[in-house]
Amino acid sequence: MFQRHLITKTLLAAVCAAAIAQAHSAGTTQASAGVPGEGSCTACHTVGPVGSGGVTVKFSDATGTYLPGIAQHLSLTITDPPGTDRALALTAKRWGFQLTARLQSNQQLQAGSFTPGTDSQLFCTNIGGVNYSKGTTCPPQQPLIYVEQTFDGTHINTTPQGSITYQLDWTPPADPNAGTVVFYVAAVASNNDGNVAGDVTYDIRYVIPPAVIPTVPLITAVLNPSGVQSTVTQGEVISIRGTGLATTSRSIGSSELINGQYPQMADGVSVTIAGVPAYLMAIDPNRIRVIVPKTDALGLVDVVVTNGTQTTVAYQVDLERVAPAFFLWNNVYVLAVHADGSAVAPAGALPNQPSSPAKPGEVITLTASGLGITTPPVDPGIVVADGTFANLVETALVLVHGSATLAQSASLIPGTAGVYAVVVQVPFDAPDGDLAIQIQVSGVQSDPGFLLPVKR
Repeated sequence: MFQRHLITKTLLAAVCAAAIAQAHSAGTTQASAGVPGEGSCTACHTVGPVGSGGVTVKFSDATGTYLPGIAQHLSLTITDPPGTDRALALTAKRWGFQLTARLQSNQQLQAGSFTPGTDSQLFCTNIGGVNYSKGTTCPPQQPLIYVEQTFDGTHINTTPQGSITYQLDWTPPADPNAGTVVFYVAAVASNNDGNVAGDVTYDIRYVIPPAVIPTVPLITAVLNPSGVQSTVTQGEVISIRGTGLATTSRSIGSSELINGQYPQMADGVSVTIAGVPAYLMAIDPNRIRVIVPKTDALGLVDVVVTNGTQTTVAYQVDLERVAPAFFLWNNVYVLAVHADGSAVAPAGALPNQPSSPAKPGEVITLTASGLGITTPPVDPGIVVADGTFANLVETALVLVHGSATLAQSASLIPGTAGVYAVVVQVPFDAPDGDLAIQIQVSGVQSDPGFLLPVKR
């Protein structure tokens, strides 16, 4: 037995018919595609006679998949043949539809864009459907896109008996990681009697997954040692976050250093910053740790990761002369040690580490990156040799609880690359508690929000 609502439950895409009675013959003014949380055709078209037809969409890609950014042609056909199973046995005299596509991962997000045919138009609205417009394109402030028939597209008494076909184009999301797309499709076959009762509605859903293609690497963030998406500078240790960045997960071993310098390629992975190869410290599919190379570029520059034969879209970061940042314990507390080398940290910051805050007046050593050039200069990516004292040219200023103190010294740590030891005395008047701390070089301060535990 034919159902009034023809739904293919294995499909997760849908197209919804626009109301085509007199009030909606030029297309509805509301989202009626049947997307969860939105309206449907039955809001206007009351239960009518049982139909023996349906609505289908034929995609030009016969595989039932899509390639990111590659347009497909769609043919939407509504059928409603007359027959004895339909009350009054009348042929439909007018037609309408509404169609939309959403990301399966978040059905409030539009999946790609549409180009309507000669007898259809775009219905555009914002999330919540407060504002709408119609035409052949949609403005950015109305990101949800539907296709529906025009007034002429209702084809009043002018089409062959029993069916109508609409032509349109769909351009899928260009993002290779957008995932599966859901099409919502519904249609109305109207008896054109001037009211919404007695019409027949049909709907269907289609799930269109991306074609099976190699994983495309993607950068989602570039972070300084404090985990902040901020400025970077040459010689600084930074992390690149994303997906598909590498096929292995490991740190670069000392045997892989080239004349004491970290390599620029490992396991087919390489990184360029402002077009210059960076130095790899660790690789992982979701995170690469690198040292920013020497470059004269300043301002916004491109970061690009290559994994084998595939390359990410460029990700822009702000490259400046200095970009001070602390290394951290537990993502909150600055990495610091007492004179005896034990950690300055509150209880729980480190496994099996008792509470060991700094004392007012105590001299401690902080660890940081991105502070600038040293004397003698050390090229980025080079592990500082034992016995080498590469002191920071600029004077570092440390701010603890708003009180500024000149660092007693700041120099690159032997056995590391890009990591500075900053020796500073905790202010004598520092109160007990987790105190805000920043470091400043050449007038540039590190990111706020990090703490130094202090207790008398």
